[in-house]
Amino acid sequence: MNPLDRPAMSSPPSIRPRPTRSTKRLTIDMPTEDHAALREWATAAGVPGSFLVRELLALAAADPSVRARAEAAALDAQDRRYAVGP
Repeated sequence: MNPLDRPAMSSPPSIRPRPTRSTKRLTIDMPTEDHAALREWATAAGVPGSFLVRELLALAAADPSVRARAEAAALDAQDRRYAVGP
């Protein structure tokens, strides 16, 4: 059997999110090592990585200090990514 002929595997019903309101999909690009770290963290926590990301967003929305730290880290990462020079 050709592996491409197999149907895609879906998440088990116990962890598949049930939308309670309209949702939008967000796709982000991240370095391979960051993606691996997220997968390891999610595996260790026993939850899907998307749940971790959503809850981090919820924490930032609820706590101004978490939001400020996230914004500062994002600006720092942006500056490193687009830095010019040696």
